[in-house]
Amino acid sequence: MTAEGLNGRSFRTLLLVDFLPDPQQADPALRNRNVFVYRQARAVSRLHRITCPVPTPYVPGIFKFFYHLHGSEINFPGPRYGTDQAGIEFSTIRYLYLPRIYPHLKTAALLRRLDLWRREFDLVHCHTVYDLGLAGLEIRRKFGIPLVVTVYGTDVNWLFETDPARRASPRIAEATIRVLKGADAVIGVSRDLCAKVEKLGVSPEKIHHVPNGVDRELFFPGDRAAERGKLGWPPDKKIILYVGNLLETKGLGELVEAARLLGGDTGSGDFQVVLTGPDCGFENELRRRIAGYGLAGKILFTGALPPEDIPSLMRAADVFCLPSWREGWPNTVVEALACGLPVVATGVGGIPEMIREGENGLLVPLRDAWKLTDGLRKAISIDWIQERISVTAEPFYYDKLAMQISGIYRSIIREK
Repeated sequence: MTAEGLNGRSFRTLLLVDFLPDPQQADPALRNRNVFVYRQARAVSRLHRITCPVPTPYVPGIFKFFYHLHGSEINFPGPRYGTDQAGIEFSTIRYLYLPRIYPHLKTAALLRRLDLWRREFDLVHCHTVYDLGLAGLEIRRKFGIPLVVTVYGTDVNWLFETDPARRASPRIAEATIRVLKGADAVIGVSRDLCAKVEKLGVSPEKIHHVPNGVDRELFFPGDRAAERGKLGWPPDKKIILYVGNLLETKGLGELVEAARLLGGDTGSGDFQVVLTGPDCGFENELRRRIAGYGLAGKILFTGALPPEDIPSLMRAADVFCLPSWREGWPNTVVEALACGLPVVATGVGGIPEMIREGENGLLVPLRDAWKLTDGLRKAISIDWIQERISVTAEPFYYDKLAMQISGIYRSIIREK
């Protein structure tokens, strides 16, 4: 550990995350994956030096052939080396991918690389509880450096699922709890997640609340009419926007049902629902329901779009809608607020921590299409003030959150 770190200067941080956005990847999903983690890391890199090993799996040809025979194709990201514009250093670490035992193989590959580097890291910050959390725990044990783990939602939420089909396996649950208890600090992106981590037996002194952030240089209010002109959206319709994965648990079935109910309501005026995001197995069912309701002209699918295109959609829309059944801290909500866009969402996870009822949005019960319809009807009738809404997102700017994370780093290093 360097003395300058304790005196308010930079620490050398080992960042563990399964993947960060890479413009060189051919797969669009990989080019944009975990963009919110990268934006946070970019802000922290202004205060501390970050090295990010990139664990990259490979599968022997015989296994690829076996998967192919069973109708599956195995594709992994390409290598990544060098330092990006934010000063984050990347280095690819290859490991053999075998089902069930791959976390151990990944950990072994990381430890071998750390032995070869012979560098002195001040701490390791892991953004995946399982499986990279296991690697972080082993690095902590072997090299004696503090471990910080950030939990985002599913990594903890599925330990509390009542539906057996959605619940974490006993093996993963045990490993998750072991990582959280073994870490020197656990960051929860919502207070709801922090409470769940404490219920798992983690000492409350180790738990810190630091939400996901918003990039003020990308998300800010703008001219709605001008943005619609660029997008080719109709100027006279109320636009209800959803951004995220196309999943049943995002409440999209209820949103389509709400669109049907709004369509029969003459007082709601003309409107259009825009669904932006990748298909995760639910799009065909949505399209079937939309066709059955005769809503083909009311609902637009844009597919997945690059992150830099999302702010324009948010500045062009009238209401942002997220009727999820469960969440951690959905970045899209705070990004919509930063653009001055009111939000109608279910009160799950960290969403109630962002929404000020009637000031920047409305909360509705989950899995209730009728209440969702009421909320949307009310939201599109209110004359919202963009500037008042965008101000409520200011506490979540990345530069402010980076200072909080830096404070956590300093506190655990002092303890060590």
